[in-house]
Order: sequence, then C-alpha cells, then structure tokens
Amino acid sequence: MKEVDVLISDLNNFQTRSTARKKLLEYGSEKIGNYLISKISDPGLVDNAVWAISGVFGEWKYKDAVPSLVELLNTRKSLLSDIARTLQQITGMDYGSNPEAWQHYLSGPSIFSNIRAAFTDDELISFSVVNGFCKIYLPTPNNRKQEVIIYEKEDKLTVYTECGYILNTQIDAVQELASKVTHSKLVCEDEDGRTKVTLTAEWSGKEIDFSVLKEQVKYFAAFADDLERQLTGEDNI
Repeated sequence: MKEVDVLISDLNNFQTRSTARKKLLEYGSEKIGNYLISKISDPGLVDNAVWAISGVFGEWKYKDAVPSLVELLNTRKSLLSDIARTLQQITGMDYGSNPEAWQHYLSGPSIFSNIRAAFTDDELISFSVVNGFCKIYLPTPNNRKQEVIIYEKEDKLTVYTECGYILNTQIDAVQELASKVTHSKLVCEDEDGRTKVTLTAEWSGKEIDFSVLKEQVKYFAAFADDLERQLTGEDNI
C-alpha cells in the first residue's frame, strides 16, 4: 500500500489533491476500501485528507465506510457538513450531522430506511428524514412534483400532503369531492384566514410490503398534485 500512502499524503497539498483523489477512485473500493477506512479513522490524519477520502467513499457509495463516517461526526467538527453529505450520498438518508440519529440508523433498518430502499434514485427528487418526519419529493406527470410527508403514529404510518390554497367559492366543490374519496381524507383547513386543502392517508405499520407502499405513495402524490393543478393551476407543493 506504499503507493496508496503516497496518494494519501498528496491529499494534504491543494496542488496534488485532485490528481491523488482521482487515482484513489480508480483503485476501487474492493482493493483499497478497508485500508482507507483505517486511514480516515486515524486522528493524526489532516482534515484535508479526511475530506478528500470521505468524498471518495461517497462517489463509490461505499456502505462499509458508514460506521466510521458516523464516528467522525463526533471528532471532525470542521467537516460535519461534508461528512453528512457523504453519508446521505451513500445511504440515501438525511439525518444531517446528528451522530445520535445516524447511530440509530446503524442499529437496524427503520421503516423510513426501508421506504427509501423501495425507491430507485430515478423515482425521487429528494428524500430526507428530519425530526421523525420522512419528506419525499416525487416527480409527477407533466413535469410536475409533489412533496409527501410520512410519519409514525400509534403503530400506523400517516401519509400527508397539501394541495394548495383555494378560494372560498371552491370549498363546496372540494368538500363534495372529499365525500367521494376513498382510503384517504381530503380536508379544507383554515390557516391564517386562508383555506388550505390537505390529503391524509393511514396504513398499518405492521407487516408492510414496502414495494406496494411505494406504489401507493406514488399514486397518492400524483392524485394530490393533479388536484392542486385543477384547483390552483400552480405547482408549489
């Protein structure tokens, strides 16, 4: 690993860092992944090298590096945002730079991580978990988008989204539509003197088929987005 050690040393210098990083990438995770993990955990390694190796792990999507990266959240305070970005790049999850939240993630698959695993990257605009809420941005027909929020409550998964603000003259039509909607609740809510339309559905949190849940969430998002389009002509949610 002498050549790899030379490349790691070159990461300290801005003039040689880019070339050294490219060469490390070319080696691949199977050849030098474990060795770089041991190096990145060395407290004597300078931040510039840690930053560059973290980026290599991210481009590899190297899951074996996740525990060590989580530990670095406790020790490399100047690199918190960079390490958090790499963790999101590798796992598809977003717990920010909170080491406790990432440790919880490492303790075993949660419902949210299983939901993320059910989607391919192409099926998502973004996916994050913040303060117990899973926020998913999904592409919808006609080059539109919709945000869906999922959270756990009383052994159930609650799926929530908004369909925009409407005029008072539209309330009766929405309420009539709400009486025909099945498996979800379409509601007009007052918010600071404006009427907001929301859509909520619940699923049992036990024995979930996540591939089925994914398709239901995609349908839920598309339905809500089309309703927003019809009611407001906008694409803000």
